[in-house]
Amino acid sequence: MRVLRLGREKMYISVTYDISQTKARNKVVQLLERYGFRVQKSVFELEIKEPQFRGLKLKLEDILRKANIYYQNQNMDNLDSIKFYILSKV
Repeated sequence: MRVLRLGREKMYISVTYDISQTKARNKVVQLLERYGFRVQKSVFELEIKEPQFRGLKLKLEDILRKANIYYQNQNMDNLDSIKFYILSKV
């Protein structure tokens, strides 16, 4: 299995989210709009460098933690989520 090592090159990333709380979802959308553009209602495409990507992930985790989203639902099928898909590096 090949492991993608992140460096200082630009990366193309697709971000998807499924967040039930409106306030937290709006904060996530506002943050993602600063880094990329929306391609569908809950999908963004970003062109960022690795340090920006790490910072973005920390900010998103902070939003979710403040909204208690990680502990909101006990049923695993209904958990809110944000997923990152690294498409390529330039």
